[in-house]
Amino acid sequence: MWLREMTLGGLLFSPLLAFALVGLVLTGLTRLAIHRLNGQQWLWKDAWFYVALFVCYSALALRLLG
Repeated sequence: MWLREMTLGGLLFSPLLAFALVGLVLTGLTRLAIHRLNGQQWLWKDAWFYVALFVCYSALALRLLG
């Protein structure tokens, strides 16, 4: 299990930072795909959708990689 603090330049970073970055990248790619396919018209509240998607992707990354 690699859920340990990461040291970078003497600073300690939480392992959740890596999962948040994975969630952010996946959410950005999904957002790009939805907008390229003109799918934003099907979203009622797109900001809330992307926040929920970020949480789901981060939790999935924690489950799969943690």
